[in-house]
Amino acid sequence: MACDMILGIDDLVADRGGGTCVGVCGTPGCGACPTVAMVDIPHPTSPYRIDAFEVTIAEYQAFVAAGYALSAQDRRCEYNLDYSPGIVPQTTIDLLEVEVDTFEASSLDECKGWLEAELAEFGENEPVRCVDVCDARAYCAWAGKRLCGEIGGDILDVTQQMNEHADPERSEWHRACTQAGATIYPYGDTYEPGRCIDAELSPNIIYNVDSHLECEGGYPGLFHMSGNAGEWDNSCTAYGGSPAGENCLARGGFFYSGGTVMITPAEDLACGSYRDALQSVGSSSIGFRCCADPL
Repeated sequence: MACDMILGIDDLVADRGGGTCVGVCGTPGCGACPTVAMVDIPHPTSPYRIDAFEVTIAEYQAFVAAGYALSAQDRRCEYNLDYSPGIVPQTTIDLLEVEVDTFEASSLDECKGWLEAELAEFGENEPVRCVDVCDARAYCAWAGKRLCGEIGGDILDVTQQMNEHADPERSEWHRACTQAGATIYPYGDTYEPGRCIDAELSPNIIYNVDSHLECEGGYPGLFHMSGNAGEWDNSCTAYGGSPAGENCLARGGFFYSGGTVMITPAEDLACGSYRDALQSVGSSSIGFRCCADPL
């Protein structure tokens, strides 16, 4: 390669690897599909399905092992050069330091070595975290699904923050959590402390996805829409800068209460609650689940 040759994004993607699979799981060269229960969500014109549980570490590791190509990502994710949990490529860090006035590299520390520590202490059936929105989008695409967003399958634009995320006629995630707007929490209108995995049950602990199944709803067979890990929602801003500097929403409340803005568990665990975060930076408290068209 000549010394004056400039690497483009395609060259960077090829150099960083990511494998050669450009299809979906279950097809040649793309690995086996995880066996995942899904719940049908009715809608008059656009019914869909949603994962019954948050995506686990084991399921996500199968995706990484399958070698889903970085070049297969949506164009809005060209900056994403690594699917590994806890890894933010230096190119993305450099971009954020220019694009985002409030970005602090120290915010990446919570995910350093996260996967190794989590596997050693808790195992692989907990929700995967420390992945960013593009990682989640890529996993869902590999699984033949999509990251839950606008009803109909697109990204839900929340640039103006006009409660689009809490509209059961627009948001796949919110419709599923509230039984099409019928409830405030997945299980009803009244907050029940400790019913879901929150600070009142066991502060600062995340559990396996198949535990505490009393946290069910808004539809039968749908679990942990409130509590345990927060969940990336494909509801994002579009201010016009680099996609890496845009925010997306984390939904579903968290296993702890508060965060940067102190709110009560009753507020945090409601289906309409959200926190917005840089889409290109993962968190040890945020995972995701996928949606898909009906079979």
